[in-house]
Amino acid sequence: MGMYSAQTSLINYPLWISEFSWRTLFIFLGVTFISASTFILNQINDIESDTINKKLFLVGEYIPKGKSLMISKVLLALGTVLSISANWFTSIFVLSIYIVWGILYNKEPYSWKKKPILGWIANSIVGVMLFMIGWYFVITSQTGVEIKYYDISIFKFMLPYVLCFSSVSLLTTLPDMKGDIEAGDKTFPIVYGKGLTIILSFILISVAFVFGLVCGDPLVSTASIVSLPFFLFTVFRGKEKDIIR
Repeated sequence: MGMYSAQTSLINYPLWISEFSWRTLFIFLGVTFISASTFILNQINDIESDTINKKLFLVGEYIPKGKSLMISKVLLALGTVLSISANWFTSIFVLSIYIVWGILYNKEPYSWKKKPILGWIANSIVGVMLFMIGWYFVITSQTGVEIKYYDISIFKFMLPYVLCFSSVSLLTTLPDMKGDIEAGDKTFPIVYGKGLTIILSFILISVAFVFGLVCGDPLVSTASIVSLPFFLFTVFRGKEKDIIR
């Protein structure tokens, strides 16, 4: 999304980014590997609550905890090398994802995922990082274009995408409530209630649609308005299958 928005700011209505690029492939693989590394850490730390929720048995049941940790470290190393080789500047944001999701979100003494507001903030920060990776990857790759590392216009393009990401991240905490309660975690819906979580998520996606229209971004405005009926249905019914949908 960041790459698309950056292209939009440089070229009027680009249809798509269709040219193959090794550097683009490396940055995507780098983000994928480092994100996967943090997901493994999350599963390792959530073995207790995931067992209660009867899901995600890959780590602990099929793959030993020690081996999973080793795979996480290998993915982190590969992701770091690929990200730096693709673009040194965007690699700062890629590694920031690991700092937020891998360390602050998962590890003691931080464990932001067990705290209602900090867990939500952590996921929203990662949404910002993901957008900035794509944005600055395109901007720093342009020839004959003045590179503005502190370009305020990025926030105008980024806001609707971050709101969408933040909205969905709130909903992902709902199916885990049972296990999180028994594990003693204080996630957003546990502290503030399931209903408020769903309503806030709906508000965020609605605001994202409005900002998408204001920014003239057909991608995020179309995606958000198509999603709105499902969010609205979830607000009124609130069943788990509606949330997962």
